[in-house]
Amino acid sequence: MYQKQILSFTLAISSIVFLGSLIYWDVISWNGPPQINNSALDLASPPAAPQPKLHRPIAPQQGTMTSSSKRIYRWTNAEGVTQYGDEKPVDQNIPIEDKSKEFLFKRPYRFNVRSVSFPLTPKMQSEIEIALSTILDTYNDTLGLPYKERSPINVVIYGDLVEFESSRNKFAARSRLPERSQFYARLTHPTGFFDPLGQTYHIWKNQDMATVISVAAHLSSKASLDQKFRDAPAWLREGLAEYFGGIKILDARVIIPLKPEWDNPLKQRLRQKQLIPLKQFLAFSNSDWYGRNPHTTYDSYLPMAWSLVYFMMGSREGQQLLLQIIQHIASADLAQPDSPDDSSQAKTSLSAVDVEEHYYGGIERLEMNWHQWIKRNRTAHRY
Repeated sequence: MYQKQILSFTLAISSIVFLGSLIYWDVISWNGPPQINNSALDLASPPAAPQPKLHRPIAPQQGTMTSSSKRIYRWTNAEGVTQYGDEKPVDQNIPIEDKSKEFLFKRPYRFNVRSVSFPLTPKMQSEIEIALSTILDTYNDTLGLPYKERSPINVVIYGDLVEFESSRNKFAARSRLPERSQFYARLTHPTGFFDPLGQTYHIWKNQDMATVISVAAHLSSKASLDQKFRDAPAWLREGLAEYFGGIKILDARVIIPLKPEWDNPLKQRLRQKQLIPLKQFLAFSNSDWYGRNPHTTYDSYLPMAWSLVYFMMGSREGQQLLLQIIQHIASADLAQPDSPDDSSQAKTSLSAVDVEEHYYGGIERLEMNWHQWIKRNRTAHRY
């Protein structure tokens, strides 16, 4: 028995890699989002603080089918292409898998997914529900924002761009919000928008279903924050939205991979010492974000916000910090702005305050760990 214990300890130690004053190791989290890989901990760190409840991966439940009575089957056709359908293929001699338990099981949220001028399959519907449920679960369990709406979550997918734009124009007119306003930007996406009055996501079909899911996830993340408070710092709102907007559904499994189109330029800017200092970045007001040239926001601010949130969601310490920031903003006794376009600089400043108070080593250590993380090879987050 002692030999087995020594062997286990030796194997554990052998997986540790020293880099400067930091220790990096691989940890597989079986209970929470996401699976934590290559976390970083300073050697001088104090004992860990109580951890937030982590989001548990969604697991199929037997005998809990949704209102849809259809089945979902998977098979490989003669050309070697994997196919899905709610009916078995004509050729009964090929292997056919019943994937219904993975895709059509009951969740604690009520969804109403429908399409307009677009053929919606049960698999498409289920994947949208899986993505949105994952986001709602994570906001509840990890970020401390429970979903309290009793009405169903509606998703409408438009196959006709003209019909989609007509619905968006009606929404803008009813909301009486100028399209360039900050509040309008929070509710919309180039190919989708969220109507809080009817708890409805309106999305154009885009080029594929993966993009539809990405748009729905992006809007859902923003709606989850805005149901609690309006003036979350833009880096937090946009960073979380871009993070969840990268969600992928693979056979009912949820992953959020890195975005090379943003990650690689960030690596280059870091090597060239052109990244905006983190303290300055956290201090940007919402007006700085939404009032600047859109190219500046997209090329500089969004990649940094996405990367910072991705880094923080990959470790318990980072998740704890996000929880503290969100709870602090939600409970802050601050006057609400008279106009939806007014931003709260006081709430923005809370980000830096919480980093200094709740992240060991403050902004300086967070920036160092984040930069070290950017340089390394990393894996996708799995839920």
